[in-house]
Amino acid sequence: MQFRAPQINLYVENLEVSKAFYERLGFQLTFTAVIEGQEVHHELVLDGFKLGIATKESTREVHGLTPGSNAGCEIVVWTEDTDAAIHYLLENGATLLSEPHDFLHNLRSGWVKDPDGNPIQIVCKRAQQVINSETFKKKIEEIMEEARSAGKESVDICAGDVHSMVGGYPSSNHRMASCCEVMYSMQKPTDEVLYAPPKGKGATLRIRYYL
Repeated sequence: MQFRAPQINLYVENLEVSKAFYERLGFQLTFTAVIEGQEVHHELVLDGFKLGIATKESTREVHGLTPGSNAGCEIVVWTEDTDAAIHYLLENGATLLSEPHDFLHNLRSGWVKDPDGNPIQIVCKRAQQVINSETFKKKIEEIMEEARSAGKESVDICAGDVHSMVGGYPSSNHRMASCCEVMYSMQKPTDEVLYAPPKGKGATLRIRYYL
């Protein structure tokens, strides 16, 4: 037994409204089924993914099914800019389900509903931040300025915390040695190394900077 050519079919109230909505996402019409002179089913394709949309009325009358509201699956569409894509879809018939937000280490997603309430996830890869010595220096200066504004006389800074704040740690390609070098270079004679790892550089390096 072999199966092939899978696709998803959505049952919709208004075939033309749904067709127009998915065409705005870039889907292209490839097939239309007509029964007794009336269009009852469209098939659209985007990047090889086939989506069928069929009227609930024809589904009941032709197949004896009783389609309900969908909350158990979703369509996922990748894009270059999740926020811009969500804004575009909201202006073209979608309803917001979840505001765009970051998750995992490099993704940004948001959810909308199509005109029939079917959930669609819009997702993109976030641009990778370039992490270098200047990145670490800027973050340490920000931490110092926050402490200074809070009226503190000193602030204890840990290398692991700094690297986590700017991103890229923990990971296999971290820049912890560079982060530690920056921390040492920013020391004044009055500052104190509270803890240094055995080799001098590592996530546990902690320095007290007097402000």
